[in-house]
Amino acid sequence: GFEFFGGTVNTKYLVAAYCQDDAFDYDNGFRGFGQFWFAIQNTDTGGYAGEHDGGTSNDDDTPYAIPTILNATYIGSGLNSSVENADSKAFLIRDGAGGKYRNSIFAEFPSGGIEIEDKGVGSSKDRLDNGDLEFTNNLWWNVGGSENTINEIAPDASQNQQFVRDYLSNQDNNNFIQNPALNGIERLPSTIAEINGDLDPRVELSGPAYTNPIYSYDEDENEAEFNFFSEAPYYGAFGSGSLWIKGWTFLDEIGIVSDVTSVNIKETKNNKIISSYPNPAISNATIQFEVTEPTPVVITVSNTSGELVSEIENSFHNKGYYSTEINVDNYAAGVYIINLQTNNGIYNSILIVK
Repeated sequence: GFEFFGGTVNTKYLVAAYCQDDAFDYDNGFRGFGQFWFAIQNTDTGGYAGEHDGGTSNDDDTPYAIPTILNATYIGSGLNSSVENADSKAFLIRDGAGGKYRNSIFAEFPSGGIEIEDKGVGSSKDRLDNGDLEFTNNLWWNVGGSENTINEIAPDASQNQQFVRDYLSNQDNNNFIQNPALNGIERLPSTIAEINGDLDPRVELSGPAYTNPIYSYDEDENEAEFNFFSEAPYYGAFGSGSLWIKGWTFLDEIGIVSDVTSVNIKETKNNKIISSYPNPAISNATIQFEVTEPTPVVITVSNTSGELVSEIENSFHNKGYYSTEINVDNYAAGVYIINLQTNNGIYNSILIVK
C-alpha cells in the first residue's frame, strides 16, 4: 500500500488493492491532502485500510499528523473473511495521530470500523476531542457485522471505545449506516483464470451516495483546500460515471475490473467530455469535449431521475476539440447529468447547479 512518512504531499486517484499489509498508512506529522483514494482487501490477507500514527520516538511529538482526505472508498475483506480480527478493521488510529475523513465510503470490514487509542499522553483521543481527528459525512456498511449498528463499527476490543460510538452517533457529524449501492465487488481469486471481471465500485446515481448532504469548501475560509479538492457530488472515490481504474491500472490489466459497457452507463475511450466549468455553475457552464472521428454529436442535460431537461447540441462534428455553453439560469439548484452521445456510445458527466 502507501505510507506517508511525514510531509505535505497532495495526491489524487490512488489504488491499494489486495495488499498483505495496510492500504494507507501515515505518520511523522503527515499533513497532505488526499482525494479519490481506493482500497480493497482480499479475503485472507491484509492489514488495516488506514493505519494512522503520530509520533515515533515520543507519542506527543509535534507536528501532529493531520491530513485531510475526501472521497475515499475502503472495502474490507468481507464478513466471511479469514483475516485475523486484529487486522480486519477499517482504521487503527494511535500515537497522537489526527486526520480528517469526509465524503467517504467504508464497507465490508469484519471486525469493526475504528479503533482510536486512548492512553493519556500522546493519545489520538485528544486529537478527536480537539477537532484534529474527524470523520464527517461518511457512509458505513457491513462494518463489524451485518446488523449495521454503531456498536459494531466501534467495538470495545482492547480498550473502551464508547467515546468513538458517541462521536459517530452525533448527528452533527453526518455518519450514516447505509448501503452505498456499489455496482460490484470482486476480490482476487486463487488463479487469474478464475477472475470474473466484476470489480466496479461505482455508486448508483439514485442511491444514498448521491442523496445525502455533500460537504463543500468555502474559498474564503480555506483557500488551499478549495484549490486542491475537486467538487464531487457523491460519497466515495467513484461516482456513477467514469470508472477511473479502467485503462491504466494493473487491476484492469489482469481483467478484474468490470467492462464498463456492461453496466447502465456506457463509456468509450474515444469521444469524451473533457471538462465542465465552472462546476458548480451559477449562470452559465462551458462544456469541453473531444471528437476522435467524424460523427453526429448530441449533447443533452437530464436530471437524476433520467428526465430530459434540455438539448444543448445536435449536429455533425469532425475530429477535433469543441466547446459549447449551457445557460443554467432556469435550472433548479441540484445535480444534473450531461450526456454526450456519438456513434461510439454515450459519455456521462456530472454538473452541479447552485
